[in-house]
Amino acid sequence: NRKDFINRLASNVQKVLHDFPDLKIQTHHDRMHILLNGTPFEPVNDRLKVVFGIQTYSPVIKTEKSLEAIEKTALELMQATYKAGMTFKVNTRRSDHKFIYDTNQLTQMVADYLYNHMEG
Repeated sequence: NRKDFINRLASNVQKVLHDFPDLKIQTHHDRMHILLNGTPFEPVNDRLKVVFGIQTYSPVIKTEKSLEAIEKTALELMQATYKAGMTFKVNTRRSDHKFIYDTNQLTQMVADYLYNHMEG
């Protein structure tokens, strides 16, 4: 049963992350959100790598719901992580399907913004 699996997975995640009191774990259908609340990502990342049943996970940064805020946040993330010679891909998922831009438009606009504002 999928629900039982998700509940067991959430329990296992809580067990490996119990040393981080500021974390908040939320489950939504087949997704799990771990709010860091100031906790550094790397130690959490290291612990999540050993949890059986996690297929994939991605760090996420919450931002305002405007194109300008999304572009600014994406640029800050790229500047913090990009190294010469790396390639990148922009992939968007909208939780608010009433947002003014559809997924393809948003992906294209953010990718163009990053391409035009990154050095190198």
